[in-house]
Amino acid sequence: MAEKGRKRNDNPAEAKKRFLTFLSEGRTINDALALAGRTRSTYELWRRQDPQFVVNADRIRTMRSSAGMEPGEHLSFSDFSERYMDARVFPHMQNVVDLIEGQPPSWVHPAMTFEPG
Repeated sequence: MAEKGRKRNDNPAEAKKRFLTFLSEGRTINDALALAGRTRSTYELWRRQDPQFVVNADRIRTMRSSAGMEPGEHLSFSDFSERYMDARVFPHMQNVVDLIEGQPPSWVHPAMTFEPG
């Protein structure tokens, strides 16, 4: 169940950190545990013995649920901007976002020419 290259006897603090990172990326608890090389019983043990872990894990889960996001869901910048900044990303600015993200522009006016590179 451990991640490739990870041994089960690695540092528990590092395993908790990896778990919280995977959880914050939108993984389910079980998926994050599997990637961190731990079991559900270890998660329950962490919750019983480490109050700060409980705070961190619950904060991540609360932020995701209050944002209305499903596990594994990732927002585009345009959606993020509208949801959290109440600002629409207009087509000509979406081109800038597209290029920063390594994509070709999503809107090209007939008078424009896009040449990659």
